[in-house]
Amino acid sequence: MEPSEWRHAMGVDLSLVCKGFDDPVKDSQRSFRTILNALSQPGTVGRLDAINPNQTPETWTEAAWALAMTLLDGDTRVWLSPSLATAVAHASLQFHTSCPITQDPNEADFVFVGHPIEQPGWSALRHGEAEFPDLSATVILQVPGIEVMSAVNHSKDEPTPRLSTWELRGPGIEHNHLIRLRHDPEDPWPDELRLALVANRSQFPLGVDLLMVWSDRLCALPRTTRVAAI
Repeated sequence: MEPSEWRHAMGVDLSLVCKGFDDPVKDSQRSFRTILNALSQPGTVGRLDAINPNQTPETWTEAAWALAMTLLDGDTRVWLSPSLATAVAHASLQFHTSCPITQDPNEADFVFVGHPIEQPGWSALRHGEAEFPDLSATVILQVPGIEVMSAVNHSKDEPTPRLSTWELRGPGIEHNHLIRLRHDPEDPWPDELRLALVANRSQFPLGVDLLMVWSDRLCALPRTTRVAAI
């Protein structure tokens, strides 16, 4: 068989495939524990350090790629926003996970978004069913960055250029918790995302879970979390 034929023998062009985990079993287990910790402690920051920057498709962060390597398999339907849906990403996901990639975000179990301006409408995503609320979508959203701060030390008079401050309440959060999202001054997406989260929380126990990632960092806002701007 010629090399070009071998590359496509399994329907994947292996010349496009980028690396996954160095140790798929141990790295995926360690990453999964980080995800569970983030979901059980909303607003805290976890580190997904099993992926090096040069191991990811060009438009993916290390954290987003680690989540893909950890959560996806042949039974999970995935939607990729335009900036993430590259030939390298498609080939690599097929090679490492065999996940079916859908063109319709409303069918997806996992919705990967390369930038907040690419978010699909949350109202049409899978929110689960009354008998099976777990049959819902998880959104993995790449953001410019998040700062975690103490509610006790926060001053409302403190200037916050290029930062939107949210107060978080709910299960896994003692009293309340503050996070700041980095963004360009004129960006509307932080307010749009917050409103989507408020509407999402009103449907509990149905709803979408959100994993925000930047660099090799992760911050989770499950459907149980109440979000308010301050």
